[in-house]
Amino acid sequence: MKKLSTVLLLLLVIQVLFLAPAFGTERIQLVTYENVAAKYGVSVKSSVARRYRINLWQRPAPNRGTIVAKLKPGTVMALIDTIQHNGETYYLVETLDGEHRGWVNETQTD
Repeated sequence: MKKLSTVLLLLLVIQVLFLAPAFGTERIQLVTYENVAAKYGVSVKSSVARRYRINLWQRPAPNRGTIVAKLKPGTVMALIDTIQHNGETYYLVETLDGEHRGWVNETQTD
């Protein structure tokens, strides 16, 4: 019994450490597979929709820098910051596990 409670406590600590950056922050969802399929006029199950990825950029436009990550549609992200540039909104987002952090345009979100 003591061994089980130790393991459960360890799992709880690991979850808190990995999810700590995302606690207390607003969430934002990247564009979904359904919206990608509708945009290209294909089925949600098509290879076009399934291969689609959203670029996470080093900086907001116009000089975006390099691609930090390529994420699947529907990914839920922690919203860190929002800026306006030339009438467009850009979001600084981070994956809930804290592995990737970068900028997306409002058109890449739902």
